[in-house]
Amino acid sequence: MKVGTLGRTMAAAVLGLCVIGASGPSRPALAQTGDKQLDQSKLDHSKMQKRDLIIFQNGNKVEGVVLDETETTVRVLVIIGSLRSEATYNKSEILEIKRDEFKPSEKSDGETRAGSTTDTGPVKQKKDDGASYANPVDVNGKPIPPGTMKVYVCTLGGEFGRDVSKTPVKEMMEDLVKAQPDVVVFRFDHTFGYQGEQTVDFDHQGSDGYVSQLLIRAMEIDTLITPVLRNDPRLVKKPEVVAWVHRAMGGAAFLPLVFQDIYFTSDGHQGGVGGLDFLFDGVGDEVVRQKQRSLRLAWVEGMANQGEFGNDASSMTAEALSNAKRRKYAKAMCWGDYVLSYRLVGGQAELKEEMPSSPEWFILKDDGPTNKDHADSMQDMVRMRGNDYLTFDAKTAFDVGYSKGTADSLEELMNKMGHPRGWASMRNKSGQIFREWSKDVSKTEIEVGKLIRAYQGVAVKPPGMYEQRTEARGRQIRYLQQISSIVKEYAEALNPRRVGAPEGLLDQIDVQIDRIKTQQTLDRRP
Repeated sequence: MKVGTLGRTMAAAVLGLCVIGASGPSRPALAQTGDKQLDQSKLDHSKMQKRDLIIFQNGNKVEGVVLDETETTVRVLVIIGSLRSEATYNKSEILEIKRDEFKPSEKSDGETRAGSTTDTGPVKQKKDDGASYANPVDVNGKPIPPGTMKVYVCTLGGEFGRDVSKTPVKEMMEDLVKAQPDVVVFRFDHTFGYQGEQTVDFDHQGSDGYVSQLLIRAMEIDTLITPVLRNDPRLVKKPEVVAWVHRAMGGAAFLPLVFQDIYFTSDGHQGGVGGLDFLFDGVGDEVVRQKQRSLRLAWVEGMANQGEFGNDASSMTAEALSNAKRRKYAKAMCWGDYVLSYRLVGGQAELKEEMPSSPEWFILKDDGPTNKDHADSMQDMVRMRGNDYLTFDAKTAFDVGYSKGTADSLEELMNKMGHPRGWASMRNKSGQIFREWSKDVSKTEIEVGKLIRAYQGVAVKPPGMYEQRTEARGRQIRYLQQISSIVKEYAEALNPRRVGAPEGLLDQIDVQIDRIKTQQTLDRRP
């Protein structure tokens, strides 16, 4: 099943077909989400911190800022992590409002905040992020002496496409530009994982819902990294850039391909993708399937070509040779019937696209996915020892020249790079950026779940007349609009098993809103 179809199916199951008819069973009233718009000329949502706590009769709680009140309603800016969403609630549903329940902290993850005021009272604002780099300090908080080589280390870890996705990567690159480092180290620490699932089941990775989506995520993230490091005029000095691979598994395996200088840890691995040649298997016309497969293989090889973006390439001939090999390695990672072997000649890897013909040749990848005689055992797959698809370990990556060396500490890495002394690892905000993003995504999934349940629980209040039916439909629409707003904000990272695939969920919300409006049009006063 294609991802779009799957998304719509899951979304329909998540939302349910809950449309108020001419009458309905009576249930306790639920919170009513408002549709009034905040005056942006007076308030800035992004700079407001939660202060107030709303406790409802049914035990539910909402944290945020009370914006205004009437005799019957309370308008609130609901705050969940970095998410801001306006809502209006009926006072009859509220048990208690605790004012100033939350005191904004003066510091957050080592970051000092300066006070300011708005029409709703004092709030806390971040200092200019660049201020901390005017006098850079190392990871221990000690000043970095002038003339010392500044090293910016960014760890890309957790689940690729979720914990590491476009929004935090873009913010991290902005921080990197402000830091003006001399060396940038991208440390990869991603295990198998996609949308909350851990898998090494290559037989099911060819669908457009897995390996193709991971490839697209990697390409999107690369567009936020490579152009900045290569061309951004704000970088006074082009930094030396390396990839340092501990675990680059699943979708993360595509990203190190864009770096010319790659190092591994001694237990490092890169790979765990496969099945591009099985893409859309059994779906549609074979000619169309082959075009889609070829297109995605071209994407992979295109990322490998970017390996020319390096630090010390000796000549265009050397770059072209390196890229030709990288394209073959990239294809070996994800193309089932592709075969690749190597031998060492004068310390350099010579490649051929066939099985080993003599003892000096070693197999990198066989045709196991299409030839049962060569298929990996499950034990080999789990231990990353198989060769149905190429998964680099540190030794093989170094032997074939894909990796420039092996290092288990930053000190060892810098030494291998030719910088044994005169450098300092600078304190930066990349870790904080990714941590906060991950927390916000998790909180958002929980909030979307609550809103979906609240939407599903909307019922017509007694006596169930036209006015009550109209009010219930209004609440349904406002819940759906709030869900839509939240999902759009975090669609790049949400787990569809929790909230439904974002694409399908948003489509289903539009359909549901139209249905509700149609029901309202058809309904009549008695």
